[in-house]
Amino acid sequence: MDWRWRAIFGAARVLQWAVGGVCCVLALGWGMAWLGTDTAFVLALLVWALMFTPAVAIHEFGHYVAARLAGMMVLSVRVGSLQLAMRRRGFRARWHPLPKKTLIAGYVDAVAGDVRSPRRQQLAFMLGGPLANLVAASILVACGLALRPNGPGWCCLMFASMNVVVGMVNLLPSRKGSGNDGYWLLCLLLNPSEPESPQQRLRRLSLFGCTADRLPEADLAALEQGPFPLPLEACWYRLKAAQNRGEWGRAIAMADTLDALLAERDARQLRAWCDWLAITRTELLFSRAMHTRDADVLAEDTLTPEASWWVPHLRPRCQALRAALQGDREACVRLLDRSRRFAEHAVDRALPLSEEMLRAHMAHGLAAA
Repeated sequence: MDWRWRAIFGAARVLQWAVGGVCCVLALGWGMAWLGTDTAFVLALLVWALMFTPAVAIHEFGHYVAARLAGMMVLSVRVGSLQLAMRRRGFRARWHPLPKKTLIAGYVDAVAGDVRSPRRQQLAFMLGGPLANLVAASILVACGLALRPNGPGWCCLMFASMNVVVGMVNLLPSRKGSGNDGYWLLCLLLNPSEPESPQQRLRRLSLFGCTADRLPEADLAALEQGPFPLPLEACWYRLKAAQNRGEWGRAIAMADTLDALLAERDARQLRAWCDWLAITRTELLFSRAMHTRDADVLAEDTLTPEASWWVPHLRPRCQALRAALQGDREACVRLLDRSRRFAEHAVDRALPLSEEMLRAHMAHGLAAA
């Protein structure tokens, strides 16, 4: 990074601290005017700190609304410990604390859907969060000024100051962690014609309905030749393509490819991939059971609770195959129906198509057996 970039990020950091400091002083002053007790300073500081999470919720809601209006697919939303996995209608929610020492308070995971204007979609998405905070702050200031000197008025002004902090701190560029909204906005503005990478294209195509067996071969080959962890993603697409075609021997062979990739990495590098590996190994066991017709292959549950939460269709599908191989047709039908319902509610448009292929392979294979 040359001196110009250092100057930009340094100036942004100074402005972030200045905005935060000014808003903190104003909020404490308003809080003390509202509370008017001997411990008003401490209470005002506590109340203002408690307003951080609602301000983050407004910020992420702004990202979510902007993404949907721009035509993007929203996969998940997090505000503090509250995590939402989006479905075609509604969402699945859980309380899942953030890892220690994390640098984020929330996020929205969204994918651009229109290859002709991904930059427009991403710009709207990045601006949505800070603008939501600044719009909320404007409304709260108007309400606060109208309601003063009553308590709700001072409270509105305090919450307005927190929204200004969250909005401006995210709008001013920072490379801390994975980069904030301002950093990615700056990247989009300075690189308006940056081409879509093979990784981005494969993810977009898959999520918007292209099953793994129809993905571009050139992009898969580019992933296989790329730096870690891109070859892992290519391995996953190859495995799913073989499953969709019913090529169980080729699907099982992907286990050797996976082991070769993992042998080159130490445990620390793979720690972030443990849930992905659990899902992949479960799919490999499913493929082996389809190939060998051996129910005992699926006797051990290899899915972690985290992995199972993200792919709720996988465990019942494996259990259905095991039940079918053991001759329990009633349990097989019940579990397959449960897996189908999970898949059909997923926002990933390729998933129900792929799962339908697998159910057809199961029906054909088991009937032939």
